[in-house]
Amino acid sequence: MVGLCTHLGCAPILNAEVIPQDYDPEWQGGFFCPCHGSMFDLAGRVYSGVPAPDNLVVP
Repeated sequence: MVGLCTHLGCAPILNAEVIPQDYDPEWQGGFFCPCHGSMFDLAGRVYSGVPAPDNLVVP
């Protein structure tokens, strides 16, 4: 997976722990982009309602 957010190219942070987070109280693990709050699951699929328009790129 390419570690660049599909919104503006920031580097999402892996947070694989399934524990509540400030940005999502029902967090199930995945990637969080600290620049604008986009979230992706562990497979790189983008959550709905976030700035990123597409899934993370898988070469």
